[in-house]
Amino acid sequence: MDRSIDVVIPAFNAERYLERAVESVLGLGRAGLRAIIVDDGSTDGTATIAQRFADREPDCCRLLRSDRNRGVSAARNRGIEAATATWVAFLDADDYYLPNRFDAFDALPDSDLDRLDGLYQSTRILGAAVSDLDGGNDDASIFGIQQPLTGVALLAELLTGYCWATSGIVVRRSLLSRCRGFDPARKIAEDCHLWFRLASFGALRAGSLDAPVSVYWRHEQNTFLPRIEHRVPMLDAMLDAWAFAQGQRAAPAVLQTFAAAVPGYALRSIIAAREAHAPAVARRLLLMLARTRLRAALRMPFLRQAWALLRARQPVAAGAR
Repeated sequence: MDRSIDVVIPAFNAERYLERAVESVLGLGRAGLRAIIVDDGSTDGTATIAQRFADREPDCCRLLRSDRNRGVSAARNRGIEAATATWVAFLDADDYYLPNRFDAFDALPDSDLDRLDGLYQSTRILGAAVSDLDGGNDDASIFGIQQPLTGVALLAELLTGYCWATSGIVVRRSLLSRCRGFDPARKIAEDCHLWFRLASFGALRAGSLDAPVSVYWRHEQNTFLPRIEHRVPMLDAMLDAWAFAQGQRAAPAVLQTFAAAVPGYALRSIIAAREAHAPAVARRLLLMLARTRLRAALRMPFLRQAWALLRARQPVAAGAR
């Protein structure tokens, strides 16, 4: 059974962190593991550092360079296109792997791996304070789904808006190709947008959830603070993934899961926007629902309920996440 893995590392002006990231991959000493660094038009010393690794270990490290900055999704896609391994993993240049990164993957029997398309695990958040995180985990310093879910149960959990870090999954390259990789036009929720599609068509499962396998390094350049307006691109990602699943003739259970989960996320988001005194965000959410290609699937009673929530003058209990 082929267990080769290419690790795609997009890097833009990452000279402060890149060496740590690449060393965390090569330092695993795992056979069949290669780092593909994609220098996304950096103007600092990123390319020099990457070239040093590629020259030192040409069999374990490859450098791709872009003439201009195209964004992290385009860089990841370029790395995926250059990959030759059966499996692909991801690592942002300012993050790093822990020594147990692929232990759960390597421990899988060949018979299990043959039926698997992806393995997700959790990530530890270090660096800046984690108190600003809008996490759904008991431990706010852990990023990722903490339940061993599969199939439509996993998709339903993802559609609550909680996903895993890009450094927490290893996935078949063939599934990434089928689901068309990351959408370069998306700046927020571009990773979740892909996970929704992977979960719609692939057999994903949890690896060991006892310990994180990577570190998401928070710093002044990458700190993401959840804001109410970010629910707009998240809902758009859900709707687009739903339409993709319809167009690609996903299993009925998958489409039913979208139909059950997405309206709930939309309603909770409209309530949250009202409670945050952000009526413009609530209106954008409702307008997005009204204009979607999936309007028939959403059904008129739901749209009327969403409209009623938007117009309500009294506070509405937000309920479960």
